[in-house]
Amino acid sequence: MTRSRTLPRLVPAALILSVALMACNQQGTTPPAERMNALVLGPVQSAYFDALRPSLNLVQYTGSQNVKDYDVLIFDGDAQSPQALQADPVVEQAVRAGKWVLGMDLTEAHKQMGFESRLSAVNGGTSPGWLVRAGSDANGRPAVWMVDAPKVQASVTPLPPQIEGDAASQLNANTNAFANTVMARLRAPLTGVQDTPVPPDLITATYYVSTSTNYFFKGTYQTGGTQTTNAQYDYIFHVYLDNANNPQGNFQWVVAETEVAGNPTSGTGNFGNLGANGTEMAWFLDRQTVSLKPSAAFDSLFTSFGSSPATANGVSTVTTGTTFTVGYNEAQGFSASYTYSNSQTRPLQDWKLSNESSGNAFAWYYRSNNPLDADSPSNYQCPKGSDCSPAWITDGIGAIPNRPNPIAISQLQLHTQAVWKTNSVLTDKVTFELGGNQGTVDLYGGLYGGGGSIRQDISLNGNTLTINMACVVPIPLTLTFDPPSVTAGLPVTGTITLASPAVVDTTILLQSSDPVHAPVDSKVVIPRNQTSAKFVIRTDPSGAPRGSVFKPTIRAFYGGFTDAQLTITY
Repeated sequence: MTRSRTLPRLVPAALILSVALMACNQQGTTPPAERMNALVLGPVQSAYFDALRPSLNLVQYTGSQNVKDYDVLIFDGDAQSPQALQADPVVEQAVRAGKWVLGMDLTEAHKQMGFESRLSAVNGGTSPGWLVRAGSDANGRPAVWMVDAPKVQASVTPLPPQIEGDAASQLNANTNAFANTVMARLRAPLTGVQDTPVPPDLITATYYVSTSTNYFFKGTYQTGGTQTTNAQYDYIFHVYLDNANNPQGNFQWVVAETEVAGNPTSGTGNFGNLGANGTEMAWFLDRQTVSLKPSAAFDSLFTSFGSSPATANGVSTVTTGTTFTVGYNEAQGFSASYTYSNSQTRPLQDWKLSNESSGNAFAWYYRSNNPLDADSPSNYQCPKGSDCSPAWITDGIGAIPNRPNPIAISQLQLHTQAVWKTNSVLTDKVTFELGGNQGTVDLYGGLYGGGGSIRQDISLNGNTLTINMACVVPIPLTLTFDPPSVTAGLPVTGTITLASPAVVDTTILLQSSDPVHAPVDSKVVIPRNQTSAKFVIRTDPSGAPRGSVFKPTIRAFYGGFTDAQLTITY
C-alpha cells in the first residue's frame, strides 16, 4: 500500500533572530516585567553575560530551586571542566525538561562531552556564548535548537589604520548582537515546527543552528562615521529514515536549508559614509557566499541528490525548490511514502547568483550586478580621466561613486537547499562543514583624481555541525506484561524494552486489538539513554459474559512492530 503526502514548509527556527540583530547597537534597560527568569549555576564572568544582565531576572542556584520553574539555565565553562559538565545533574535536568541552557566561555570539549549525547548533535568550535534547547516539534519528533555567539571574522586584505575597528568596539558589537539574539529567542515561541500533521510513523529529527558574523568599522577611507555590519546564518538540518519494507532502514535522507540575512548596518541604517559629500560610499554589500558539505572523512558515505537554487542572472527574484520521496513503514504493516516539497522565493533585483556546487559539496555565490559589477575588478577602480560608468559618475577629469543598489544598502536575504542520500543506514556521528563569506566595499573618488576602493571580507570560519545519525534508526524492542494473565477489571503493567539505550527520546506507538476491554494509551516515550518504559492497561469487563476469556493483542511500533498477547478472564 502506498500513500503520498507533501511535507509542509518548515519555518526556520532562527529566522526570527535576524530581526533582533537590527537593534544590536541599541541594547538598553529592559523593564522588569519583560525580563526572563534565569537560574545561574555557579559563578559566571563574561562580557557576553554582562550584556544580558539588564534583560534577565537572575537567581543564583543554591540547590533548592527547581530548574523547571525558570526560562533558562546559565553556567560558565570556565567554572567547571568538560568532565564535570558531563556529569552535572542540574544541566541534565534542564535539558531533560526542554529548557533553554546558556553556556558561557565553552571549549569544543565542553560541547562534545557535556551536550553531544544529550542533544545527539553539536556544532563545533569554541563559543563565548552558546544557547541550546532539546525538545520536540509539533508532531513529537526530536528537535534541537542551537544559537552560537558571533564567529571570528577574517580580513582578506588588512585595512588602513583609520578604518580597522578596535578590539573593544568589536567585542561590544558582538556581545550586544548576541544579547539581542538570545533575548529574541527566549521571548519567542518555538518556530520551525510542523504546522500541519505528518504521518506518525515517519521517523525524522531536525537540528537548527544559528550564528552570525559582525564587523565594526571605525571609519572610512576619506571621512565619515562608524558602522557595524552583520550577516545572520540560520541552518536547518532534517534527517529522515527511509525504511519501507525494512524496519531498521534502507538509507537516510539529509536535507540542509540555509537562511542568510546580510545587513550592512545591522538594521540601524547608519553607514560610515553614504554620499553625504558625494565622493564616498561606505560600507555596503557587494557579495555573499554560502557553502555546505560533509567533512572529508564522511564524504564517501553520501551521494548528492541535488541543490537549489540554480544559477540565475538578470532576474528580480530567485526561487529555491526541492522535492524527494521518503518510504516508510506504517504500524498497520503497510509500506507508505512521504513527499518532501519545499519552495522559497527571495528578491534578487540588481544581483546575480551562481550555483557552484560539485559532488557532495554545495556552494552558492551571490553578488552585485548593477551599478557595481562584482565580476569585474576594473569596475571597482576609476583611473583619472576614465569613463567608469555605471559604477562611477565621471566627467573625464574626476569620478564619484554611483549609489549602490537597494539590496546592497539594505539587506540581502537568501535561501538555499542541499539534499544528500546516505549509501547505507548510518548509525554513527557524521560532521558537516558550514561556510559563508560576506563582502563589503568602500568606494571613494574625487573631482580632480581617480576613484578607488577598499574591500573587506567577513568570513564564517570553522563552523561545523555533527549529528549522530542513529537518532533516526529504530532499535529492536520487546513487549511484556505483568501479569500476563489477569481477571477483568484489574490493571496490567506493560513494559517496552529496547535492545540498547535510546539515542534520543523515543516515541513508541501503541495499539490494542480490543480497545474496549483492553484500552491502551496511544504512545509511550522511552527517554534518551534509557532502555525501557512502562504503561498501564486498565482492563474493563463491561459487556462480557461471565467465564469468558479474551486474548487481545497489543502492538508496539517503532519502525517495525512487535505483538504480544494478553489473557483476560471474565
